[in-house]
Amino acid sequence: MRKLLCASVMFGLVLVVSCSSSPPKQSVNAVKAASDSTVVQPNPQRQAEESFTPPEVVRSEEVRIENGLKTLTVGNSHGHYHLWCNMKANACVTPMQGKDYLVFIKTTHWRFGTSKEVATLKFFQDFSVIYNNQENIALVPADGPFGMYALLSWSKNN
Repeated sequence: MRKLLCASVMFGLVLVVSCSSSPPKQSVNAVKAASDSTVVQPNPQRQAEESFTPPEVVRSEEVRIENGLKTLTVGNSHGHYHLWCNMKANACVTPMQGKDYLVFIKTTHWRFGTSKEVATLKFFQDFSVIYNNQENIALVPADGPFGMYALLSWSKNN
């Protein structure tokens, strides 16, 4: 049942973020991530209309499971996010090591490719879980299910 739910959510996510009624009028710029995956920046003309804050790209560093909680560390050259999720929640997925993930926080506003929809943390929360009285973070891979977590702490690299 959980796999069916995750597959349904991911199908809907792919459908929402990949559909477009017309091609962009101007060429788009692309930012290359460490794993050669491409994060497409929105059309500059459309970007002026809305305020966009791109997601940060991180990789999984450590995962621990204790007493029904999954704690994990993801990071990049800027710093490390220390996160947790409830193992009973459908969106408590284990990030794969060596794979890039986009970090969606409350200030992230991003348009994937030529999609008309803007992806935000709330967008992903609507398909998963909200950790009340916590700072929520979504980790979104290029493919596969996304995960929803609560922030324990963030540490800056020296």
